Amino acid sequence: MRRAAGRFLALVMRPVSRTLWVPIGASSIGSTLWSVFPGPLGFVFLLTSGLAILGYLIAMLVLLLATIVRGRWRSGAQRLILLAVAVPLTVLGARSGDYLHFVAAYPYYRYKIAQTGERPVAFPWGDQAVSVVDGVQFRILLYDDRGKVNLVDHGDPDDGGTGFWVITRHLIG
Repeated sequence: MRRAAGRFLALVMRPVSRTLWVPIGASSIGSTLWSVFPGPLGFVFLLTSGLAILGYLIAMLVLLLATIVRGRWRSGAQRLILLAVAVPLTVLGARSGDYLHFVAAYPYYRYKIAQTGERPVAFPWGDQAVSVVDGVQFRILLYDDRGKVNLVDHGDPDDGGTGFWVITRHLIG
């Protein structure tokens, strides 16, 4: 078991594959901070992680071209595979923010649910709007073990009415 773990760590920490952690980490951290600090501050975190990912991709493309020009085909193939793997993993990291936020705060949520006798239990996740022009975009995490909350969208943003609508989604499932 220890030997297998050592081999895995040696593979993960190779100089070429080690750089794969940069876009995954940046996208995961940026999207998690966007979820924890919604609004303008979270948007700044998200933009910063996007710039880090963009810088990584540009650097990897330059290194890929340099290795191809020098005729180092094996290293060039490794870098090309690394880029092909990095892009989908970066997208997954960008989508993981709400889930990482939920996992990090899970003990708090379990405690609050145990303390509260009424259902559903609502946990405010803040206003996701970046600017005043975006309007109010409240995000609420609902815990409903009785299944009485309908997950149906209410209203239409283009109906010309009140301008208020509710979009509901399951966090998991």
